[in-house]
Amino acid sequence: MSLLTISACIITYNEAEMIEFILRYILSIPHITEICLIDSGSNDGTLEILEKFSDYCKTINFSFKMGINPFKSFGEQRNISLDLASGEWIFSIDADETFSKGFNDILNIECRNPNICAFRIPAITLAGDENHYIHSGNFDPHIKVWRREGVRWVGDVHEHLIDPKGRNLHDTRAPDIIDTWNKYPNVLNKHYQLLKSNKSLIEKGKRWGELGMIQKSADRGIPIHETSWSEWKDNCKNVFPIRQIPDEWK
Repeated sequence: MSLLTISACIITYNEAEMIEFILRYILSIPHITEICLIDSGSNDGTLEILEKFSDYCKTINFSFKMGINPFKSFGEQRNISLDLASGEWIFSIDADETFSKGFNDILNIECRNPNICAFRIPAITLAGDENHYIHSGNFDPHIKVWRREGVRWVGDVHEHLIDPKGRNLHDTRAPDIIDTWNKYPNVLNKHYQLLKSNKSLIEKGKRWGELGMIQKSADRGIPIHETSWSEWKDNCKNVFPIRQIPDEWK
């Protein structure tokens, strides 16, 4: 059986609360051959954690590639992390998410399928703790795994992937893109954002405002504001029911 080479690509800024947990989670996924990380100049202790993680990777002979680049846009940062990657496949993961157990199995199956170029995976937002989620009826699917060659990110915020054929992979429905909820309904992206502290979420909102990302998001019809993340965290129980995660989603 041929060797799978999958590069995990991640961008960070002030992710000290969770980044070590997420990086060690990535190490636990079979077939990940390297981590390619671009930081935007964190000042909350993230860089110190990354240095220690880099030292640890050397002891286990695992490739950890890291760079620091001043932030201009999400698309640019993600493309710089792509430029570090050498794997046949890309696994894109944010610094506040993991995936359900079934995710590991489909990598071994579908990344060996020559007719597949990408996976679109739905997300659930955790609430309160790791065993509960917001049941909003919107699983917010995104392309999280794809064949690397020729694929690039476009856009400053709510960025999308464009393949060599010019297709927007996020919008394309085609036989070579797996919608996992049809074939693998237990494969989910678990988003930890609302498990972060309110301070962290408010700082994120302020930074989005300073960078002009809030206005760019609003221009695309997705209105958010500086405190929206923390407000959602505080008020979600009044808006959405909170349900326990089934065992098959863990």
